[in-house]
Amino acid sequence: MNATLRQSGTTLRPSTVVPRLLLAVTALVCALLVIGCANFSSDIAAAPALTTIGHLTGTVHGGRQPIAGAHVYLFAAGTGGYGTASTSLLNAVSTGSFPTTKDAADNNYYVTSDPLGNFDISAEYTCTPGSQVYLYALGGDPGSGSSNSAAGLLAILGTCGTDFNASTIVRMNEVSTVAAAYSFAAFATDATHVASTNTPLALTNIANAFATAANIYDISGGSGDRARLIPKSGSGSVPQTEIHSLANSLAACINSTSSASSQCSTLFAIKSAGTTGTTPTDTATVAINIAHNPTTSVAAIWGNTVGIGTPFLPTLTTAPLDYSVALSFYNGALGFPEFVAIDASGDVWVSCYSSGTAKYLPNGGTFPGGGSYSGGGLNHGIYIAIDTSGNAWIANQTGGSVTEFGPSGTVKSPSTGFKGNNDLDPAGIAIDATGNIWVSNSNKNTLSKLDNLGNELAGSPYTPGGLNQPWQIAIDGAGNIWSGNYNSTNIMEVTSAGAAAGTAPFFTGSYATPRSVVIGAGGKPWVSNYTGNSITMVTAAGVGTNISGSGISRPSDAAVDGAGNVWVANQSGNSLSAFASDGTPLFSTLGYQAGGALLNQPYGLAVDGAGNIWIANASGDNLVEFIGAATPTITPLVAAVAANAIGTRP
Repeated sequence: MNATLRQSGTTLRPSTVVPRLLLAVTALVCALLVIGCANFSSDIAAAPALTTIGHLTGTVHGGRQPIAGAHVYLFAAGTGGYGTASTSLLNAVSTGSFPTTKDAADNNYYVTSDPLGNFDISAEYTCTPGSQVYLYALGGDPGSGSSNSAAGLLAILGTCGTDFNASTIVRMNEVSTVAAAYSFAAFATDATHVASTNTPLALTNIANAFATAANIYDISGGSGDRARLIPKSGSGSVPQTEIHSLANSLAACINSTSSASSQCSTLFAIKSAGTTGTTPTDTATVAINIAHNPTTSVAAIWGNTVGIGTPFLPTLTTAPLDYSVALSFYNGALGFPEFVAIDASGDVWVSCYSSGTAKYLPNGGTFPGGGSYSGGGLNHGIYIAIDTSGNAWIANQTGGSVTEFGPSGTVKSPSTGFKGNNDLDPAGIAIDATGNIWVSNSNKNTLSKLDNLGNELAGSPYTPGGLNQPWQIAIDGAGNIWSGNYNSTNIMEVTSAGAAAGTAPFFTGSYATPRSVVIGAGGKPWVSNYTGNSITMVTAAGVGTNISGSGISRPSDAAVDGAGNVWVANQSGNSLSAFASDGTPLFSTLGYQAGGALLNQPYGLAVDGAGNIWIANASGDNLVEFIGAATPTITPLVAAVAANAIGTRP
């Protein structure tokens, strides 16, 4: 979808048990997993010992047909940097009826599926605990009597040492492929290039990405080869019919007679976005490319299932507006959710105007202890910010205070909240590089600064002049505070000392109810014009360029991903828009429509480190996750601010 490199993964599912093989010597290949960034930073994770897993069994299917003679590879996500190769885990040990064979083209080893599509990987591999592992099957005869080199399937096993073991049985098909491709899309260029850097934050992010696949597809076989209806992590919904539609389109190529068939050539025309895009030669890479470009070639993808039946039911009955995949989550804790923030673990914090604050795990599951918090002066909480210690700070629209919760939801503010010198009237909130909490006081036209204990600092509140109902604020890498004037047609920049920066307010640009400000790549502010149906890209000199299209309608909030792309939640349009760092729209005039997870007054959004976009669906009382849509970013936001690295990947 965007021009950045993505990483690939797949979801595995067992169906039939094949004979166990004699355990043989363990492999050494996994030692390669610990190379990459080890010499560059003290942040690099130490290399853990290798783990022998035992064996894996499973089947390879194209639609409902077993694929005989498929080459089944076992990979771990690479750690040499985004876009680098995955690490092959199989070696030259050959035992039993499923011996390993070396691929002459790339020197990776594989086992071959039998006439019933069965495969068995015995003692030919080890993996590094904590590494992310997936299967990739290529080629084979899907029942046509000839091998189809375009048949590519994926399945995600997950974290080595945790998510799979010697008794794991997996089943690979087109649904597991879609689940994998979207889940690790933000780290994949093709099926054999799924990777991140080796920093602790990047490794956390890619683990969260791989875990997402289990919300879509059950590798244990419990969903009968189909996509789930409810995410594994908890209450909510999965767009099952849309995922089946994608899977059926892939099956049209896989079950055809050869890679030269019209069903395959239709899919091979779908390239990944940008200069890093990969021209596909198999359906696994096609699935990754569709995840990168869900608004591209929708009609072709939809029409590719015609004439080959529908192996996966139920399926869509009409073509979708786009093939973005979005999940909905409900846990009973959300009452008019408004804004979202992500912490360093990938946990999702949501401020709810009528029911307090909620916290979700990175996979959308309920946070231990219920994940629903109140007290500490919380009163109609709106914008939310996370500090470097994992504490959540919420601006209370009622009560003139700010509330703080610890990482586990412990109330850290007094029962009335932090009220400063009784001069707060919070609308927006942001945290600077030194950990100070900045609050925009909407009806008082001031800015307040609190320390990390909630005490108002000397000189606060600031009245730099020119503020006119300031709303959500943003802090750039130089420590300057940017604010839109919601009751006017201009914006303002304020120094860290609370003084107006330059000529303030900035009038250049056609701002219309500027509601929220975010800092983009290179320190460039972006302003959401709530009644202007546009977003303004602002230079450091305050010159604004208005941009519309891509579905913008009453833009409520914006967020920046690790490629500098700007994502916008459209409150009236019930859609998600995106723009490159130069203002170019990234997809159609309608924006993403969320598939089966219908948006209903989306207020706030945030991008996580796995490339997922989380949206507070205010009138739906739910949280929506667009899977793999964005580029991984540094979380929490203040960590990027402190490193002057907004708009970059970890």
